[in-house]
Amino acid sequence: MLQAEDAGNVLSMTEFVSKSAQNDPHFQVILADELYLAYEKDLELPASDIILDVTAQYNLNLEEQTDSDENEYEGSISLSRLFPKTGTTLTAGYSAQQYTVRDELLMRTTFNAQVSQDIARNAFGRATRLKEKEIDVSSRLARYQVIEAYEDYMASLITLYMDWYASYENLKAVEEIVQYNTTLLQTIQRKQRYRVARPEDVDKMRLELASAREDMITMKDRYQRNAVKVYSSAGLAKEKKYIPQKPAELSYDDDIENTGQLLSGRTMLMMKLLKRQGIIAADIAKDNLLPSAQLFAGYRRYGTDYDMNNPRDRVYGGISSAVNFGRQQEKAAFKTAGIDLYRQKMSNKSTLLSLETDLADLKRKIQRERELIKITDQKMILVERVLKAEQNNYMIGKTSLNDLIMHKNNAAQIRYNAIYHRVLYRQLVVEWKRLTDVLVDKDVLQR
Repeated sequence: MLQAEDAGNVLSMTEFVSKSAQNDPHFQVILADELYLAYEKDLELPASDIILDVTAQYNLNLEEQTDSDENEYEGSISLSRLFPKTGTTLTAGYSAQQYTVRDELLMRTTFNAQVSQDIARNAFGRATRLKEKEIDVSSRLARYQVIEAYEDYMASLITLYMDWYASYENLKAVEEIVQYNTTLLQTIQRKQRYRVARPEDVDKMRLELASAREDMITMKDRYQRNAVKVYSSAGLAKEKKYIPQKPAELSYDDDIENTGQLLSGRTMLMMKLLKRQGIIAADIAKDNLLPSAQLFAGYRRYGTDYDMNNPRDRVYGGISSAVNFGRQQEKAAFKTAGIDLYRQKMSNKSTLLSLETDLADLKRKIQRERELIKITDQKMILVERVLKAEQNNYMIGKTSLNDLIMHKNNAAQIRYNAIYHRVLYRQLVVEWKRLTDVLVDKDVLQR
């Protein structure tokens, strides 16, 4: 028989979900996926760090010589920084070089400052800004996917709890049938001793009791298997026994007739983001068709010795460009980006059609279960009255044992059906909430 009847060992669905979220490693993996999003821009965008470049070089003269000072050295130090959002690069550097002219060791020093600006591909940081938009869209999609994974996880937990509750109720029902059959068998055996009941009536009741005990073993195994899953998900100690609590009724908004009323839902937002992602990818591929070109301007100062004696100043400017006349890969990338965008638009339409079909089917099933629950509730009341009357009639000999057994089995089946329809109704509502993106509270989206 079932244990843990005291209220202290009752585990509600809310407590089960809360404990599972705290103790289930699978849920922690879902949460960890969101931590990556904070670093995506740093990983994907060009770095705007200040770069220090230091070079020191010693030149050894291998020709025959008597003066080792003819060996030369040179060195340089420079700072540069890229501004990704504008495509601008600033560079400043200082270099010193030792050289020999007519056996005289001299020193040349140079200071240089330069600014360069992309003007074709990545013109004024366009490619970087497009990449940033692409990362923003990708991050939002990833965040929604984390929420969807969390929502799917929540739905699986609720379904597991409902299965556990259904197996618990079914086990209680079959235990009551075993108890009822045991009591009825004792009554028939007592009547047989007074030669009121026939021997075959005793055998019939023993057969019914054996069948009920067989069902109880099956139901108990099902209940225990579900209990193991519940204990494992919630991190509960196996030594302490728990029983489920009857789940509260779930709210169901049946006013939603089609997906047009779901435009603010997460699924619709994700489809819009996927389309936007395809548009950005096509723009990036188009930008990559342009040649690489930069305008640059700078200031340079020459001198001798480290303090730049006898300086000479020079200002310069120009343009640099690298052109690939084939551009085979860039053209292919541009074409495939257009194909991907078209495919995404068609995929969105297909998803909408599937969503409409699934919601319509779910709504029909939910309405069906509502009606069946009302009918089974009425049948439960009626069958209990009929069974009680038939039991009294059998005790006074007005009905046969076969009729009593038939009504008893009918009552058991109706009770099983009532449990099944109530649990199925809740599971269908959970699925409706999952598809309409309302199973998870809006606060989770801002978590």
